[in-house]
Amino acid sequence: MTMRDPERSFTRREEKRLLESAAALLRSDFPQPDRTRCPSKSELKNLASRRRGLADSTALVDHIGSCSPCFEQYSLYRARHKRSMRIAYGAGAMAAGIAIALLAWLPGRQHPIPVPAPPAPSIAKRSEAPSQPVRMTLDLSQRGIARSDEPRVSGASPDIVLPCARLQLSVHLPIGSEDGRYDVAVINAAGGNVLESGGEARLRNYVEILEVELDLAELSPGNYKLGVRRAGSSWRLYPIVLSRKEVP
Repeated sequence: MTMRDPERSFTRREEKRLLESAAALLRSDFPQPDRTRCPSKSELKNLASRRRGLADSTALVDHIGSCSPCFEQYSLYRARHKRSMRIAYGAGAMAAGIAIALLAWLPGRQHPIPVPAPPAPSIAKRSEAPSQPVRMTLDLSQRGIARSDEPRVSGASPDIVLPCARLQLSVHLPIGSEDGRYDVAVINAAGGNVLESGGEARLRNYVEILEVELDLAELSPGNYKLGVRRAGSSWRLYPIVLSRKEVP
């Protein structure tokens, strides 16, 4: 169903006709003291608010043009209608502007663009190079071949002193030792192995030398035994003392 816009029912000619009638009214000034043939207020209001088109109200328009009181009432109603329309249009435009602003603001409010956090400042750290092992030579060539099941003889060679450090030992094995794989262990007073290592022995300049690395840094100072054996044979034990002071 198509609705008719009362505002568009007035043509320029009709508006001109109404103005000409009003001008004639002002020149002749036709009073209607009894107002017996005057239209009702509702008819004047409907015409002023364009609820009733001028094309359908020819007689009413002619009467307004010849009746001063009706013309004054019509003019008052028309002015009020135009003022209310201006207010309504202004309020509608303001509401539309607010709605557009809200629509533009809400998506950003509900879905904020994530801002990446700045990277944490990196703190330069000095890299600590791993400690180099202390190189030592341990000469067992003149200490005989004492086996683990033999008791220590009084007056035997003094204990070997080793520092509590990471050691790279060149062990000179007792005379008569052979090439091959050897195991090395540090044994505590209770007879338990607290550290084990191993390496290959080779004959160099008529001396059987075993290269082995022992990390004694975590062991407590005190008396221990150093066990050395060729793979598959029994342990040969040598008393040692671990010291916090470096051995010259």
